[in-house]
Amino acid sequence: MNRLLTLAVVISGLLFTTHAQSPFAYRVLTLLPGGTNNVAATATNTPAAIGLTCAEQDQVALLVEHRGTGAGSGNVIYAFAKGLDADTVESTPSVTLTVPLNGTNTVRLLSEPTLNGAGYLQLVSIQNTNAVALTNLTVKVSRKNPRRTVNLR
Repeated sequence: MNRLLTLAVVISGLLFTTHAQSPFAYRVLTLLPGGTNNVAATATNTPAAIGLTCAEQDQVALLVEHRGTGAGSGNVIYAFAKGLDADTVESTPSVTLTVPLNGTNTVRLLSEPTLNGAGYLQLVSIQNTNAVALTNLTVKVSRKNPRRTVNLR
């Protein structure tokens, strides 16, 4: 009888633990897919309304990736604006990622900006300081499951 009771307690504990965890603990979202998303030489592109809601995250991971169409070694500057929502983002982007170009080789940079309570993160511009165009631009963002709060009242 003791063994059955112990087994029942262990199984209930496992069921409770499994139920409390989400099967999707880490989500990767593609904001800008690779391919022919080009930025001309010494130009700045302004993507149209590319962003994500992050109201329940303190931090996200940003991955940017690109390659040049020829020999080049300048920088590419990805600018992201924080906001309350998609309609109210800051005028001067406070999150910038400066990524070097390495000719026609693919370059990737992973950054983890702190959002400090911002509810939205929007890709505002991609500035190419190189004498060659950029291609195969990819911007991905990951979010962990939202914070959970427990009200003990």
